[in-house]
Amino acid sequence: MCPTCFRRSLGQAAAGTRTIRLDNGGVPGFWRAGWVMFVGLVVYPFIFGVLLLGALSGSGAVGDAKDRHLSIDVRET
Repeated sequence: MCPTCFRRSLGQAAAGTRTIRLDNGGVPGFWRAGWVMFVGLVVYPFIFGVLLLGALSGSGAVGDAKDRHLSIDVRET
């Protein structure tokens, strides 16, 4: 492995950028890659799924529209 590619993604290597820590300017710790992978593979899809299911369910949590509304015929009253 080349020393200039150490701890960089392929996109960072292609763009010539690096990720550094804000507090001391050093390289990020070993667990950063694991955390980024966990967020990308578990957290984001979970949030997307919850939002998608919530949008598709409509107003099911409040109750059915038939339970909240009554239709009457104005001509008959």
